[in-house]
Amino acid sequence: MATRDPKEAKIAGLVGTVWVCLMMIGSLSLGILARALSTKMGTPLADPETAAPFLVSNLFHPAVVGLLTVATLAALMSSDSQLLIASTSLVRDLYHKILGRDLSAKTELLYSRIAGLVVVGVRPDYRPSPPPPPRQSTSW
Repeated sequence: MATRDPKEAKIAGLVGTVWVCLMMIGSLSLGILARALSTKMGTPLADPETAAPFLVSNLFHPAVVGLLTVATLAALMSSDSQLLIASTSLVRDLYHKILGRDLSAKTELLYSRIAGLVVVGVRPDYRPSPPPPPRQSTSW
């Protein structure tokens, strides 16, 4: 970790561990609640991936469902933008800072696209964000 001293690293490790534990407890609770509610309603969940949308659509007002759907889609879209940021940063850092060369906008765009392919090639587990579940896609 990038910290100033070992004491900060220990604190950061502790905070990170506590945060992960809280997220795991939250996810587990969400799954248990979704399963209990779906069983009580007589419509068991066919796919565990639909637990959160099931809970949101059954527990909240439609306006809140819309806001949460938009927030989810924004989060999905932002993770794909990291590929663009990585490829552009690679080209800018390599050419402008390390090699000290200036590129035209057209050439920089071409190199950024090539770097994007390289980044995807280096990361074989990359998959674009999946389309939203059917319930969310109908809201569009």
